Amino acid sequence: MKAKTKLLVLALTMAGLLAVATAGATAGGSQGDGDWGHPGGPPPGSVADPLTGFPNQINQVDLSGYQIVTSYPLGFDAGNTFQQTYHADGTFTAVPLAGPFVGQPPTTARYIALPVGHKQILLVWLFADGTHNTFVMNFRTHIVSVVTAGPDGAPSLGTVKITQWGDHPIP
Repeated sequence: MKAKTKLLVLALTMAGLLAVATAGATAGGSQGDGDWGHPGGPPPGSVADPLTGFPNQINQVDLSGYQIVTSYPLGFDAGNTFQQTYHADGTFTAVPLAGPFVGQPPTTARYIALPVGHKQILLVWLFADGTHNTFVMNFRTHIVSVVTAGPDGAPSLGTVKITQWGDHPIP
């Protein structure tokens, strides 16, 4: 009887280890973390990442119709709150609502927005003089980080809130 019990325990243990190993391998392979284990990118026939589109395309986020308010307690923009309005032609207008920059003319330029995580975008304002401001906006945590144009790359950190939704969801 003891031999049968030991055999059963051993068999169940082996089955459990096999199940854990299989689940770990499957979970690691399905996360799409970008490490394909060899140089040159993904293996042929790879499925495109649904968020970014890699390796087949670059997915972008259309912010037309969105109104976004950012407020900065830290950094270059400390004390300022801005309302950003995104237009169908790929441009935006940003107006200071509160803080030291109130009274300055609105900022208008082109933009590109890329999804970088669930409800997270990399947003770049593209100015005509070739400079840009770069933002990471996390709409789950409501945190925004920005590095403004200029030789010092002045950073700011604050909050972000969508006050008007556009027609295209943020992935």
